[in-house]
Amino acid sequence: MKGMGRALPAFAVGFGGYYAAAFQFNWPMFTYFPAVNGFVWGWAPGSETVGPPMHWYGWMAYGVIVGLVLAGLALLLPAKRTEKVWAVLCWVVPLASILWLGYIERQFFM
Repeated sequence: MKGMGRALPAFAVGFGGYYAAAFQFNWPMFTYFPAVNGFVWGWAPGSETVGPPMHWYGWMAYGVIVGLVLAGLALLLPAKRTEKVWAVLCWVVPLASILWLGYIERQFFM
């Protein structure tokens, strides 16, 4: 359980930071087409034959991978030296991501 306390903040930083960037720049791992129950690797546009695309699943998949990589790195680094860094980043990166997403989607709130 001790490792979880070190890995979870790093996961939150990686996931939150990547998700905001992926949403802004549309970087999905894959695109899902629910109308035909099909997947395409990377970004793909919708059409009349396959219907509208869903990129959210692809953003989430990459976010989880980035989060897991940072969590693994946090476990490899010395706990004493990185404890304060992850504690600060665990708050700053997700909050900055939420503010950024709110800013780029502000037209929906007006």
